[in-house]
Amino acid sequence: MKFSFGLLDRLRFQVERALIRGPHIQLLVVAAVVALVALVGGLAVLPPDANGEGLEQSVWWAFLRLTDPGYLGDDQGAWRRVVATALTLAGYVLFMGTLVAIMTGWLLRSMRTLERGLTPVVMEDHFVVLGWTDRTVPLLQELLLSTFRVRHFLAGLGGGRRARIVTLVEELDEEILEEIRQDHVVGPRAAEVVLRSGSGINADHLRRVAAVHAAAVIVPSPQEQEPGEVSADVEVIKILLSLDGQVRAAGEPHPYVVIELQEPRHEEVARRAYGGPLEVVSSSQLIGRLMAQNMRHAGLSRVYNELLSPEIGSEVFIRHHDALAGKTFAEAARRFERATLCGVVRSTEGRFIPHLAPGPDFKLAAGDALVLIARTFRDAAPAEEPWRGAGRPLKRLSAEPLRELDHRGRRVLVLGWSEKVPALLTELGSYGTGAFEVTVVSSLPITDRLDRLRRQNLDLPERVCRHIEADYTHWGDEGAREIARADHVVFMSSDRLVSGEEADARTIMGYLSLEETLNLPRKRDRPPLQRLVELSDPHNQTLIGERVGEVMISPILLSHVLAQVALRRELSVVLDELFTAGGAEIAFRQLDEYELGPGMFGFEELEEEATRRAEVFLGVERLASAREGKGSAPGRALELNPERGRSWELAAHDRLAVMTRVARRPPAPEPRDEA
Repeated sequence: MKFSFGLLDRLRFQVERALIRGPHIQLLVVAAVVALVALVGGLAVLPPDANGEGLEQSVWWAFLRLTDPGYLGDDQGAWRRVVATALTLAGYVLFMGTLVAIMTGWLLRSMRTLERGLTPVVMEDHFVVLGWTDRTVPLLQELLLSTFRVRHFLAGLGGGRRARIVTLVEELDEEILEEIRQDHVVGPRAAEVVLRSGSGINADHLRRVAAVHAAAVIVPSPQEQEPGEVSADVEVIKILLSLDGQVRAAGEPHPYVVIELQEPRHEEVARRAYGGPLEVVSSSQLIGRLMAQNMRHAGLSRVYNELLSPEIGSEVFIRHHDALAGKTFAEAARRFERATLCGVVRSTEGRFIPHLAPGPDFKLAAGDALVLIARTFRDAAPAEEPWRGAGRPLKRLSAEPLRELDHRGRRVLVLGWSEKVPALLTELGSYGTGAFEVTVVSSLPITDRLDRLRRQNLDLPERVCRHIEADYTHWGDEGAREIARADHVVFMSSDRLVSGEEADARTIMGYLSLEETLNLPRKRDRPPLQRLVELSDPHNQTLIGERVGEVMISPILLSHVLAQVALRRELSVVLDELFTAGGAEIAFRQLDEYELGPGMFGFEELEEEATRRAEVFLGVERLASAREGKGSAPGRALELNPERGRSWELAAHDRLAVMTRVARRPPAPEPRDEA
């Protein structure tokens, strides 16, 4: 049966379709209704014998009463007053109310459209951050705080002097704006950060942030809901393809791009997707390497928390100073009064080759990029003459070999699962067979874990990596036995939860539930149990930081690396050299390893002792109150890049932080009690 529509339904539908077309159509409809009411009002007061004469004046009279209430008291006669009152009331609704509503609605929609960030930016030589993750705000902090590094970077491109940052957000909302306003670094400088809505995969959205004309494009890995899948890396590679296609279509040179990948095996695909300069930071690999290094050198997290955090102490700087070409490493090091020279990065056949802790006789060449630890960019500049107190020659410059590192059979207990665990296992395995024995405890089924390891070509025998399926937040006697057997306990921040706050809450609850077991006295001659806790939110460090020795805030470290690699490409190879097996590394030395006893030591003496062994003296770590050391645990004070002329009263348990290419051998492993 054919359905018939009424006239009123048809009229209502046509009016609706007209009104939703925009404010201009709405205004036309209101104008037509006002004209119709004015015509009806004019006819109502037109004399019956007028025969149409005076209609124009009557309609004008009605229009004035409709649009201006001030005429209401000027009329004579009851009928005209009734019509005038009706027209005035209709004017309040039609002319004033409807017109104001339409204009207000249009203005609000326009403001919301502008706030959504859909207008293309008009910028060149700016920084583009594609995506909003838990690394974005720390990344913005790093770019805004690196004033001199940004200025130096932009000067090489002939650009401006200030960091102009454009961030592309999937959906810009009030929550993101409030997060920026509340940040203590980004908030006061929010005018320097432009937010735009869109996806990096969409070419039109890339034009919205002028990515083709950017000085550097930074792509943090998207946060994924289902760990183990490659969706995050696939999205990053799609962004590279979209940007590459847009650049080629525009005929412009490729901008420099820094990307974060979850899995290092996708790096080759990413380099094929983008034809321009590209640096890749593998987040899981970087965190896994840092954790492995911390197991080799207890307390090392305090060093890289300072070096890889923008607001704590000293940082790593890469600078060119060709005036030092031809000098030896030892001679060049004494030109820096407020910085520590750690090595150089040399460009060879288009590749960056790091030479860290190269030895005192290493010759600097023109074009070398110097690797320095300093508090500010300005401090990383050499003086014309060696600093005072560096005049006397070294006693002996020949390197004294130290014993080789051999962490055989160190037992590692990993509590929790994330996609960083395979990277940690890979890094621990790179130190040789039998160096570490790992036990992974998680509520994730063992079959799922093994499948994820096999996808990354990790098929580890049980004697190397054991898996236990359990919720470590409610672990009983078995947990106490496993902790008693372990040398290292690592609390992993789970990436199976929706937010970093939830992951941290679970990590903290797990630590507190095991704290009594962790603090049990160790058997005689057993080294202290090393505990490392990974968190996602830096605000949670204050909740647990006073209770554990070492805490790692992964998003802060990753954002710092992304920002600094964007400003200095050479930093990528420096970090690879420092945090992988072989080559240079940061380590701690006991005084007896330098054949020194407790006593008063000056900077120059300790620097000389390190140089004699082809090492670089970085600073000291002493037992002290937590307030004395920046980034230190309670009872330990770390002082990196100390002032020249500084002296310390060092005890036997104090340690020297050095950069070395020779690692030490720890005491022989004690007998194991399997019970």
